[in-house]
Amino acid sequence: MASKSKITITSKQIPEFSSNISVNNVTYHVQTEDMGTKTSKIFTRIYLKGEVVFSRQSDYCNILQMEDFREKLHTLMENQHKSAI
Repeated sequence: MASKSKITITSKQIPEFSSNISVNNVTYHVQTEDMGTKTSKIFTRIYLKGEVVFSRQSDYCNILQMEDFREKLHTLMENQHKSAI
């Protein structure tokens, strides 16, 4: 009986929102990402030529135990991203 090899691939892609915006012909990169449930933090940073010019963080420990946690987290991230823009 031949043995079979099994390969398991796991992805822990960090949920994020990313946008480029132009203001007065200057392009900024806006990035919002979830830092994971261990920290329960969402970070939004605005970059200009690779340098952070604005940063905001939010804590979401109050929604961790909710049934619709993923949907609520997505909404929080989206709202924070739009607010920064």
